[in-house]
Amino acid sequence: MGAGSRLRGSVVAMARASHAAPTVAVTSFTTALAAGAGRRPGGAAAVAGAVLAGQLTVGWSNDYLDRHRDGLVGRTDKPIVAGEVSASTVGTGAPMNQATLCRRQSK
Repeated sequence: MGAGSRLRGSVVAMARASHAAPTVAVTSFTTALAAGAGRRPGGAAAVAGAVLAGQLTVGWSNDYLDRHRDGLVGRTDKPIVAGEVSASTVGTGAPMNQATLCRRQSK
């Protein structure tokens, strides 16, 4: 497997670990609410970015924290248990994502 295939596989696994469908649904719904409430495009984009970052953090944290239990019950549909992405990658992704979001909000 080449580097491009490994990277693509890791991106897909991280998307799956983030609980992609609820992440997209919540982000889309909240962004639509922001736009409907009169936010300008830049404001709606800021809402989208903040909500997306929060949802990614929640999804990754959930998969990271549940990895042992998921393994015990054979949840091979979970990327960490299936070996598609390491626990350290997912466990690092959540706090890094949140730290980046908090840093941008504090400026």
